[in-house]
Amino acid sequence: MNRISFFSCLLICCFFSSGLFAQKMELTWPYSHQSKFGLVDAEGEIVLEPVYDNISLFSNPYLNDFTLMRFDNKYGIINKKGEEIVPPKYEHMSYDGNGGFVWYYEDYPNMLGLHVFSLESGEVIYTADSLRAREVIGENPFFLTIRHPQNMEAILIDESGKQLLSCGRSESFTAYFTEEDCPMLAAGGRYSRGRILVDCEGTEMSMDAYMEKYQIEDEGIVFEDSAVDFEDAGGNEEADLDNYQAAFPDYELKELISDAYGRKVSIIAKDDKGSYGLLSLSGEILIPFDYHNLHLSFGYIYASRYAYEGVFSPRGKPIIPVEYFRVELVHPEKMYFMVSTHSGYRGYASVYGKVYLPKDIPMK
Repeated sequence: MNRISFFSCLLICCFFSSGLFAQKMELTWPYSHQSKFGLVDAEGEIVLEPVYDNISLFSNPYLNDFTLMRFDNKYGIINKKGEEIVPPKYEHMSYDGNGGFVWYYEDYPNMLGLHVFSLESGEVIYTADSLRAREVIGENPFFLTIRHPQNMEAILIDESGKQLLSCGRSESFTAYFTEEDCPMLAAGGRYSRGRILVDCEGTEMSMDAYMEKYQIEDEGIVFEDSAVDFEDAGGNEEADLDNYQAAFPDYELKELISDAYGRKVSIIAKDDKGSYGLLSLSGEILIPFDYHNLHLSFGYIYASRYAYEGVFSPRGKPIIPVEYFRVELVHPEKMYFMVSTHSGYRGYASVYGKVYLPKDIPMK
């Protein structure tokens, strides 16, 4: 065991020293000021001054560098550095956030005149009169499903516009070994025997032939038992608010709060002055009774005092300071808040409390 641990640590150290893991990933986030949008990095440095009418959040920043922007009611694509990949000259543009492709229709109301751009080159790589782009699969390289709107037959193209596969109306495409430079692609039902398998170049082959050609070992991933040892949350899981009200007669209890695992952990309460705070189940004050309102939404406690808002965890840990004009959870699945300052700035913040706005901006 000691020998394995030693060599494992040595291997990790070698990777870090070589820079494979030490390389800093440059991420940026949209922010706005005076109704114009720019980009800011994690340190609060402005990457792109606010010049666009809108910039969408980078929905999958660890897999691709692109997002939609709008300028003068026309759409285009920029990367995380603020560079225009597709200039804003299209009345409509679709991008599913998964990378590889963006597309528009010359006749958008009728979904006719499909034009598909490669985000790698910024050039149009595929056109069709009546077909419709549907879904991006893969994780770089990427592949795009294009379907006929009536018979629902589909084709799969790569980032050069080359057709690799086709399938029927009740069938779909699947990418396997997406971590490889050349993944395997399948057409047909997910579990049907009649599936067609090809590599990323469109060469038909069996799974065994693919694995041999690309030297992929057939071994599963073994995970250690990672059962979580939850600490005792205190109190009875079945207890309701009335049970606790009798124990805390000095407060008006408003809401019993559970954490992400369903354990009762705290209580929103109001004191005799009408101020809101948060109590533990044993009566400890977790959030001082200094607020005009506390309420739970999507697993977070929102606090307001005069014209200021902020966010706490169910156990009372501060996440977003109570100094913003507005805070709202706009992307629960992506774990982002939208925060707005009294000085007219608006940007994103993570659920871990990191706010992505230009540094040293006035808050009032």
